[in-house]
Amino acid sequence: MPRIFEENPNYSELKDLLILKYAALYPNKTFYQLTKYTNSKHADSLIKAIGRQYPEQLYSYAQAGNSLGYKIRSIKDDNFVKTVVGLSEMKSGQIYFPFLDNLVKGKITMGELDAAKDDRVKYYRLLVKTQMDYARRALSGDTAVGFTELTNRLQKKASDEFVNEINALHEATNAVRFKCLQELTPQELYYLAVLTDGLIYTSSYTAGVYPLMMQKMNNRGDSLLMSLSFDHYRKFIRQAAGYNTLKNFFGTFKSKDDATAVMTAFVNGLEKSKGLEDGVDVADSYASLYETLPDLAKQMLGNIKTNYQRNTTTRNKRGIAIYNILDKLFLSADPTRNINLTKELGIPPVYSVAFDNFTNEKGEIITQMFFMAMKTG
Repeated sequence: MPRIFEENPNYSELKDLLILKYAALYPNKTFYQLTKYTNSKHADSLIKAIGRQYPEQLYSYAQAGNSLGYKIRSIKDDNFVKTVVGLSEMKSGQIYFPFLDNLVKGKITMGELDAAKDDRVKYYRLLVKTQMDYARRALSGDTAVGFTELTNRLQKKASDEFVNEINALHEATNAVRFKCLQELTPQELYYLAVLTDGLIYTSSYTAGVYPLMMQKMNNRGDSLLMSLSFDHYRKFIRQAAGYNTLKNFFGTFKSKDDATAVMTAFVNGLEKSKGLEDGVDVADSYASLYETLPDLAKQMLGNIKTNYQRNTTTRNKRGIAIYNILDKLFLSADPTRNINLTKELGIPPVYSVAFDNFTNEKGEIITQMFFMAMKTG
């Protein structure tokens, strides 16, 4: 850097201002920049603020043997930072990390976590209990610090400790295959299913997790969703639609109106969601509904049109785009409407594949079959 900048009498203040501006624009990269600006007068306040947004980064940088690591470890007036520093100094600190917010608030103790951490059911149960607590808080606008990290750990435990096991035992009897699920509550089974979407086998879901979950919930799907504060419910509905259990699930509701209300909420407000995952879940569920629950599919299409009009009125470009795409996709499921998705959206058909896509230049369809010989004896 040219010395002329360093000779400016306000150079130090400018650097302090620069790191503040940078943190506002790129909070996820601020800790890295703080390694260069550790002596900034704003360093402590930035560590405290950014650390709450990115607790895993705070955890990692607290372990560093550089000036920033020392700066983090020297902060004694912030209970959150002190707790993260304490975990970073432990050999198995990552095991406790998902419970960070409740640890700081005194809602759970290290002793409770130590008693559960080596037992797969007890530790998974604590993860689910905390997930449900954080989900309830989120409904009132109180987002727990480390909520994303908790869900990621819950997903990993669900797959590693349970779903991988029942998938691997797909040739065993159901009594053997699903033995590890018997201790789990309906809510714990729900998260097993919804957080391993794409990994769980069809038979693991339809013959194991889903029926056991419903049996333990006394066949009351509405009560189940309410007990979970509707956490990940769009993903669950899409998954149930894909495995053809949605008709059964809605059939366990106390009233048909309750199922209608859930599907209305399922479609509403997609323009407010982060990313496109919720919209994709809605899109993926329609084909199954169209075939198995035509009345709900019709209602769903009507809700799409209502939301499109609402976003058009408020000139919400994101909402207009999302609901326009969904409207065209859903209409294309009915061949009598002759919706050309290539013309409308620039994409190939979603619910059908043209015969010509399978043929070669001679109009032939060539299939290849492979066999594996097993050597015995």
